[in-house]
Amino acid sequence: ITFVPGGVTETPTKEKVAAWKERFVRLRSFVNDVWLKDVEAVAKYYPDYAKIGNGAPDFMSFGVFELDNADARHFYRRGAFMDGKVEDLDLAKITEDVAHSWQEGKDGKHPFDPDTKTANPDKKGGYSFITSAKYKGRPVEVGSFARLKVSGQMQGNASVLNRHLSRVLEARHLLPALDEWVGQLKLGESGMIAQMPVPKEGMSYGLSEAPRGACGHWMKVENHKISHWQTIPATNWNGSPRDAKGNPGPFELALLNTPIANPDTPVEAMRVIRSFDPCMACSVHVITPQGDLKKFVAVP
Repeated sequence: ITFVPGGVTETPTKEKVAAWKERFVRLRSFVNDVWLKDVEAVAKYYPDYAKIGNGAPDFMSFGVFELDNADARHFYRRGAFMDGKVEDLDLAKITEDVAHSWQEGKDGKHPFDPDTKTANPDKKGGYSFITSAKYKGRPVEVGSFARLKVSGQMQGNASVLNRHLSRVLEARHLLPALDEWVGQLKLGESGMIAQMPVPKEGMSYGLSEAPRGACGHWMKVENHKISHWQTIPATNWNGSPRDAKGNPGPFELALLNTPIANPDTPVEAMRVIRSFDPCMACSVHVITPQGDLKKFVAVP
């Protein structure tokens, strides 16, 4: 792990930058000559997936790659795409619903003041360990497509193909920026880690983007110690279960109306879910299946 709160553990040197640039050339070649062509080939043979897997109509990005010290400008902007237009993000409108989660607690709580408690697998109506993360009470899709949508670089709806396409387009868009940012490093400069005293009490939050989408941390400190820490990772947004009003999450919305050729081998469903790049570490489920357990092999 090379990143720590307040900085990084590596001091940039001429040798390290040269080694990075050598790897960067190979990465650029892979993105442009392999990855992009793979996506184009898949799109050619599976054109129907440009319309399959359309999920939530709303999208959100916490913004990533800060372009100033005030956290006001980002390479991929912070905001939400709702009702057909981009708007600034109102962090007070982020809530978690537990109506159909196995978590106990009250619905509609902000991550600074959640009421989630120990999971209860016997809870009536529960079917997921994930809480239902909402923005303005609505499900929002996060991830590469959402980042490009909010930044005005992607048109149309999310679909299986568009999610895959957005990842390679995002990578191509980032390549020249990465090269530029590395050139801005001050070689040999030490003190890359900021030493910050822990306050006696306070509240703070950290927002960023993982490759698969928005990730937020909310923290409270009391008597110089962390008294509260709540995290909403990307898959909690995309994989959220229904809320108290019965509104499905993005995974569930994307699966609706998906044509399944053979219910015993539902590869179409897996293709839809995998297009989100779900994180199993954030949302692993352990269940005891009832009845016949279907087995199938995923193919490209």
